[in-house]
Amino acid sequence: MLPERLRSWLSRRRRHDGGGPDDDGTALFRARYHALRQLLAANNKALDVMAEMERAAAGGRVFGIAFVRSSCTDVG
Repeated sequence: MLPERLRSWLSRRRRHDGGGPDDDGTALFRARYHALRQLLAANNKALDVMAEMERAAAGGRVFGIAFVRSSCTDVG
């Protein structure tokens, strides 16, 4: 049901805008999609680093501020 609605909405947008697959709407969508993928990748990296820090703390491993700083640097 949702794909049919989406397809209908997209076909109406093309007819009204007069654009094809390379119009500004598609470029904007691609840019937003790319930004979302980058955000998700950065989020995954942050979660991995936090998990590593948690494992170090829970395992009784001794670590200092250098470990924390380098972990934070890895995220950014």
